[in-house]
Amino acid sequence: MDLDAEWNSEPEASNKYCVLCGVILLHEEFEDVPESRRPWYEEARAAVKDHNFPTDQNYFLSNTGILPTCDTLFIPMGDEDDYTKADTFDEVSLAPRARADLSGYAFHDSCWMLLQDRLWDIIEPDEIAESLHDLFYCTPHPDLSTFRLGHDYGGAAETHKPFGEPEPVDLLSPFYADPYMIPAPEKIEENAPDVPVQWRNGSLLGPSTVANPGYNSSLGKLSLDVIHDIITYLPLEQVINLRLTCRDLAQRIAFHCLPQSFWKRQFRLGYAMDFVFVDIEQSRDWYRLCRGAMAYLKANDQSEFSLSFINRKRIRHLLEPIASIVEIDQQRSGKEPRGRRTTCFEFNGEWSLSSNNIDVDVVSIHRAELPSSPFDSFDEGCRVPRYRSCTVPSFMPNGGEIRVSTVRIGARTFISGISHHLAGDLKAGPAVGYGKPMHEESIKVPPGGKTQWIKVALCPEGLRGIRFHFSGEFSSDFIGDHDDEDMAHGSLAIPMSPSNRYNLIAGSDKYKLNVIGTAWAEKAEDIIDETNRNPQVQTDVETLRRQMRGPHMYRPESHLWATEQPAHEHLFLGDLQPSSAKMTFQPLFDIDFGGKNGEKLERLTEMVVHMSSDGRIIGMTFYDTDRVMAAHSPGRHSGVHLAFLIDGPGGERITQAVAATDNLFADYIHGLRVFTNYGRKMDFGTVQLWHFSELHSKRLQNMRGSIITGFVTTKHSNDAHLSKIGVQVQLGSDSDTPPAVCRDQPIRYMPHKDKCLFRRMAALIHDEGLKEYDSYASFHAVNQIQVSTGGPEKCRGSSRISGMVFDYHNGRSPEIVGQHMEEGDAMELSEGEDVQAITFWLSKESGVDPMYMRGQVVAVLVETTHAQSKMFGSHPALQECTKRKFQATSKEVLGGISWIFNTSYDAIRGVIFPSHSKTHL
Repeated sequence: MDLDAEWNSEPEASNKYCVLCGVILLHEEFEDVPESRRPWYEEARAAVKDHNFPTDQNYFLSNTGILPTCDTLFIPMGDEDDYTKADTFDEVSLAPRARADLSGYAFHDSCWMLLQDRLWDIIEPDEIAESLHDLFYCTPHPDLSTFRLGHDYGGAAETHKPFGEPEPVDLLSPFYADPYMIPAPEKIEENAPDVPVQWRNGSLLGPSTVANPGYNSSLGKLSLDVIHDIITYLPLEQVINLRLTCRDLAQRIAFHCLPQSFWKRQFRLGYAMDFVFVDIEQSRDWYRLCRGAMAYLKANDQSEFSLSFINRKRIRHLLEPIASIVEIDQQRSGKEPRGRRTTCFEFNGEWSLSSNNIDVDVVSIHRAELPSSPFDSFDEGCRVPRYRSCTVPSFMPNGGEIRVSTVRIGARTFISGISHHLAGDLKAGPAVGYGKPMHEESIKVPPGGKTQWIKVALCPEGLRGIRFHFSGEFSSDFIGDHDDEDMAHGSLAIPMSPSNRYNLIAGSDKYKLNVIGTAWAEKAEDIIDETNRNPQVQTDVETLRRQMRGPHMYRPESHLWATEQPAHEHLFLGDLQPSSAKMTFQPLFDIDFGGKNGEKLERLTEMVVHMSSDGRIIGMTFYDTDRVMAAHSPGRHSGVHLAFLIDGPGGERITQAVAATDNLFADYIHGLRVFTNYGRKMDFGTVQLWHFSELHSKRLQNMRGSIITGFVTTKHSNDAHLSKIGVQVQLGSDSDTPPAVCRDQPIRYMPHKDKCLFRRMAALIHDEGLKEYDSYASFHAVNQIQVSTGGPEKCRGSSRISGMVFDYHNGRSPEIVGQHMEEGDAMELSEGEDVQAITFWLSKESGVDPMYMRGQVVAVLVETTHAQSKMFGSHPALQECTKRKFQATSKEVLGGISWIFNTSYDAIRGVIFPSHSKTHL
């Protein structure tokens, strides 16, 4: 391999957006240095790292420069800060490249000046640059274009376009108005509208009297001066809401009569007008200044100042979490997390912890999405963590507290550190991660409190929330966030150590935790020795290991869950397949159709696997005897419905499953094969997958002596397809495997064995990007025929016949052709009554080549040997539809029907056999 050629084959450069405000950093090719300043959205600075000096002093804030390309910022060299006067330039790479001398993250010069105003110009620019670089280095950077901070940049995300020509600049949009070009305070005051005459001349009502009993609120009984003293400390929004509570308060809290101290406070940090950044030590008419600023914000004239005010307020809100990070960095002595340096490693599904040359077993561990390389940028997830551990008490005889520190990054809160403190112990307690100056919350542990388990919430970027559960059914509040859309929940088991201690494991980047786990505090042999010396201690290391994970079988606590974690006592999960889909953050979706101890299995009647148009599994649904969903995977299931009828009431159970992938997309699930104790199997997937192509299949691990009571799946973060699947099994009397039943299944014609026939039929309905599915049903000993119709948000509409269900005499298992969606009309056949003829009408789809006769089934006519006929479905113009009729003759038997379909079209063929053949049975 030519490594130089490989290196130089750069991907397409992406458009860059300001890390602070989310507006385009517009690049423009220049032959010569511009003689005049460019618009504000073309002028940028960067938080730069100099790779020639690998020390802590290699960060600096660049001068103001311009972007000749998407990936490059040209900045004047030396002390020259005006790029129009510079003779030489340095080149800063805005895309991570190991060979670049200077690399960094860029932002508008105007946004930088706003950030400096927020920080009161008391922090050195290079120190701010280091904090910004560290923060954005640890933040997902999709396509090297924008940053994932949990918000939409106040609406600016609608302008984002990673590749190609960026959205054109709209000078009438606030997003493109220079946020630093607002008028001076004196000009803002001049913009203030006059106070209405009725306000100036209006009389204020006094406190409650017998003659004036209108003020019955607690505030209404106070003097006006006291009311003013109270509301002086309230933000403007709260005062507005307070005035809306009743008419009397609205009259007493008149804006034009509020003291100047109230209006002055609105310009302080954290109040409504803090985005103006005015010197509050000056003397001025603060009420008038506030009215002038509000007038600019509410103006509909789209003037330059009005647009700048609106954009400035938006950006000010986005800057606050970033400014807080910079202030935190100034107050802490370093960015090394607390705790012992630790190595965590995995071997054959077992995790171990190594610290101070001592190896102990990990009991539980949960991780955010970790990139494969510590150097590359990443579209989602977090940086490779630095592992730390500490030994903490699981039992506090005299009580104590657990302190959890948090940090806000963008719009989200993350857990940044955890420490334990015994009551009366003045020494610093054991800790991992970061503590003060980050915000800390305290959990009070009652005397005799014993930590039993820990609930955690993670997203791909890190640990978002944590809750401790103690003995006596006492639990703490959830600290942090725990209910965001992209969040998963998990549990950490606490080792039952005789010393009442355990190791708390944490992995962190420079600000937050992204790995959390628990481990034994002692070696396994030390615990066993202690147990032998103290018979009262009922601790068995191997028992706990088996509880948490066995050979290829795991407890639910071993995983993160995107849905509610199942709480069945004897539930175990099998290995997830395919194993090639490597992701560290894989929250599971629970598809529990068996219920506790498998009690719902006797009502299970149908399993449906939903396939996308290109042949990948997107979901699963299970139905009970009342056609009510017993379980389903999340998301919209608008693709192909592949159904399998199960005789749950009769004792049929799913006993084995096999997952399959193809060679092109090995990290997706393309097929699923299930087996039952009735000797039946069902292949969910395209015919090409199971019969005409090479595939990778893997049996989903099951426990001997148990049956499958559910599935667990993971989904790709960037689409709706399932990425992995595993089984759920329960060890209990109601979920033990029923005896195998060998039903008399006659020899059946298998249409997919005839590759030429299938390919001819599939060619009739094939279209680019679509995959075909086959189904077959025998007409021998039919008891009932029922049609299925489509429905809303399905690939067949309600006016279409999506499939047919054939039930048989003598207890034979039913068969489905087509797609079983909504149950429709049915007809009964007596014993000895056979299908004599069957006719299908298919719609003629507009824009389709007539030679292919593509369409969807709109009506079916069934005729029997007992002169019975039944018409299913209808169409206003059947004569305009494609008609396909198949019938028996004196020498031929109509043995069955083959129905091939994809998300758009159907192809039908009757299967004819010589009358002396038994193949059709």
